[in-house]
Amino acid sequence: MAAPAQSGIRDNHARGSVGDFLRQELKPGADLDLVTAYFHRYFTQFIEQLPICPIDFAKSAENAINDTLVALVDQILAAKRADAAADTSRLEAEIDRHVYALYGLTEAEIALVEGSAAPH
Repeated sequence: MAAPAQSGIRDNHARGSVGDFLRQELKPGADLDLVTAYFHRYFTQFIEQLPICPIDFAKSAENAINDTLVALVDQILAAKRADAAADTSRLEAEIDRHVYALYGLTEAEIALVEGSAAPH
């Protein structure tokens, strides 16, 4: 059985705690505080690995997707401004469908994302 992967976010006894790491990395007089350093070191490291689908605004189809997503978000924000308890689940589901299409997800992958299918 393979050893579990180490995330780098959680404290790891072999490397010490996140706090220990930050105290070693921060130099006196540094502009970074512990929270900023933690964010920079760990959060950005993992965000950079996310498969972000860039939109090419030179392509009219991708531009249309962007416009549709922006319009849906604007509708959600307007509804929430008018009533913080407004049900925006229909609009959120529509955004989800557009994002699934943008990433080319299959029905099986969508079911996994939405939690309606058990992973293999």
